[in-house]
Amino acid sequence: FTHDRNAERQAMHTEQRANLDLFMDGLQHTVAAFTHDRNAERQAMHTEQRANLDLFMDGLQGTVTMFIQDRSAERQAMHAEQRATLDQSMKQLKQNGEAFRAEATVDRNRIHADNLKAKQNWSQFRTSMQQRRTGKAQPPAPVAHAVAQPVAQPVAQPVAQPASPARQSEAKQASPKSSSDDLTVIRGIGIGMQGRLNQMGIYTFANLASSTPEQLRAGLAEAGRLANVEEWIADAHTYTTQS
Repeated sequence: FTHDRNAERQAMHTEQRANLDLFMDGLQHTVAAFTHDRNAERQAMHTEQRANLDLFMDGLQGTVTMFIQDRSAERQAMHAEQRATLDQSMKQLKQNGEAFRAEATVDRNRIHADNLKAKQNWSQFRTSMQQRRTGKAQPPAPVAHAVAQPVAQPVAQPVAQPASPARQSEAKQASPKSSSDDLTVIRGIGIGMQGRLNQMGIYTFANLASSTPEQLRAGLAEAGRLANVEEWIADAHTYTTQS
């Protein structure tokens, strides 16, 4: 009995072992097939995703390139417009500056002419007052009114009195100045410089206008080194012409 039981168990064990091996083989085959299918699916999905990703990247690159091109074109157009506006503004500013400079030149010339005229009038006034003080100016002649006189009466003429020595000396000292011009009306010539010019024999605008810059600088020496003698001569010509 024991032998039979051992034989049965051995047979049953062999059968179970065979069934288990058969099951394990089937299971291994099933797992291998499943794994192969999953790998194939993953490979296909990876290929599809890779293709989709490449397609998306190509589209994105095209979009970005187009966007950059559009922005570059807009910047260039805006730069050109700003450049044109800036050039127009600079042109307008230059025109305004030239117009302002021309107006300033006209105003400066007019003011200079007015100053020269005022200086000339002041010089004439001072000369007239000096002449009156020295007795050289003649009073205006009285206007004669026609009045019927029944009988002309003789009028005694006053006897001219000789001038006093002091008056003669004063007139003698003032005689060179009575025919001179006030040179101080010219810019850059003061009382001291006018005295130096008088020492050189220059008393009138005509004397100064007929002089040369070399003669003036030589006569004035150190005092005329920085003086604008050319402007003096030009102003003297203006005064001479106006006179």
